[in-house]
Amino acid sequence: MIDLFSLGVAITLGVPTSKWISKNLFDKEYKEIRRVTKTLDYLFADQKIYNLEGNKPKIMDIKITDCGYYISLDIQGITTYSNLENLSEYIKSLFKAYHVELSSNKGNIVTLDIVNKEINELTYRAISIEPTKLICGYDLKGKPLIVDMLKTPHIGVVGTSLSGKSKCIEGALKTLRGADITLVNCFKDDFKGIIADRINGNENILEYLKRVVENKTIRPRPYYIVIDEYNTLSNIKGIDKIIQELLSQARHYNVYIIVIMQKGNSEDCKFKQLFNTRIAFRTIEESTLRAFLGVGVGSGALNQREFYLLHSELKKGKTYTI
Repeated sequence: MIDLFSLGVAITLGVPTSKWISKNLFDKEYKEIRRVTKTLDYLFADQKIYNLEGNKPKIMDIKITDCGYYISLDIQGITTYSNLENLSEYIKSLFKAYHVELSSNKGNIVTLDIVNKEINELTYRAISIEPTKLICGYDLKGKPLIVDMLKTPHIGVVGTSLSGKSKCIEGALKTLRGADITLVNCFKDDFKGIIADRINGNENILEYLKRVVENKTIRPRPYYIVIDEYNTLSNIKGIDKIIQELLSQARHYNVYIIVIMQKGNSEDCKFKQLFNTRIAFRTIEESTLRAFLGVGVGSGALNQREFYLLHSELKKGKTYTI
């Protein structure tokens, strides 16, 4: 179908009609946009997304990106953002996409970021950033996922064994320049590439964390404390209280806590609400993942090394190959 409006504009501007028709009928991008438009029309019809007058959401814009499509819809008087969000898995299958991200920052305007081109495995590479920022992996477009401890301090990480938790944090710590690190309760085979002090043994860990809590001086360099396999420590008397104190006040002293665990429900981690940054890998039950994040996420199991990151916004990502 020829866009008669743009054809009229072309004629007004003196563009030869045959040249315009040739460009638009055979232009690859134009064909792709028409295909996306037809897919959206099918979506609206199949899912009955229209009002009593038969009006469907207005397609405001379709952009072809390096990874798929970026679509803007005006849904005023037609449907709601929640209704479209509930159809995210259906939209994903319709576009044969790897990921669909919906957002709405302008009331009745909803954007669909559709990723249908898989990013090749990305290898870790050093990026120069401030020592209060950490690169946790990359999003489904291949862009680094960066969290800022000045804005969303302290990180909680949950996931089953071998899901990618430790490699995620190892990659984040490898980027750091101008920061100090202490690894708590970490196996000697983990975090091999990280220069850090190591604290192991229940009594040593408890005494160390007490000293950190009591130290009220502001550190000149960011200080990261990584507590691995938290669930194995939770039975130590008094340790939960100390960790809660650290999460509540440590950022004022330039100290940032990273806690890695396999179980993240409220009964397993009583202070999860104090993590302003949360990373969830594959869990035994999807309900655990949602409970830890505290927000709804798309259905479907995560693959190894895939995760959801919640800080200033919710993102899906993957760890770098280290």
